[in-house]
Amino acid sequence: MQARELQLRLKGKEKASFLYRETRTYRDGDGETRSETITRKEKMVRKLLEFNAVVFTFQFPLDPGDFVINFSFQLPMGLPASIMF
Repeated sequence: MQARELQLRLKGKEKASFLYRETRTYRDGDGETRSETITRKEKMVRKLLEFNAVVFTFQFPLDPGDFVINFSFQLPMGLPASIMF
């Protein structure tokens, strides 16, 4: 196989959504007290990470077989933990 490099691309984002309910009370034209509940969905998306780098450069063609290519990279500080709530 002819390969020049091994490139790593990572993207991370934070997504959240929730239902917001609001009850409104008012008087109609006859003086009756009425209420209605309005429900709307709120959404939020925030990009946390975009990483693109060459982690290994090949010096020769790859013969058929299994390969292990060691690499490491540092995640940015302040990334939130994984959570599903």
